[in-house]
Amino acid sequence: MLRRTAFIVGTILLYPGISGAEAEGIIVKSPVDCALWADARKRPAPSAIALEHYVTGLVNGLALGSGTEFWRAKSGISKEQVYYYIDTYCQKNPLEGVLSGVIAVINEQTNNAYSRRVNAQPD
Repeated sequence: MLRRTAFIVGTILLYPGISGAEAEGIIVKSPVDCALWADARKRPAPSAIALEHYVTGLVNGLALGSGTEFWRAKSGISKEQVYYYIDTYCQKNPLEGVLSGVIAVINEQTNNAYSRRVNAQPD
């Protein structure tokens, strides 16, 4: 199972359709766009596991990096609810990257505390 997961993650990272986002002169490469997410989520269970772990890692990393509580914000949210949110986000925004959907769910769950912290001007 570990080898299969490592293979899937490696394949995703080598995916040729890597998209980029630029903010404040910093370029962020994201190998997962909504088309890739939607395709994987339509297949039998094991095919989406690596992407689900990717999304969970993004959420955790962005929450830790910004110091914003995510999982217990509001009334709490499960990983499955986050995946469903990304499913819905990608249906509505098929040309976007999964990173944009993750940021959207974090902002919704934290009443925009994530964006306020990330965009706060230093004292």
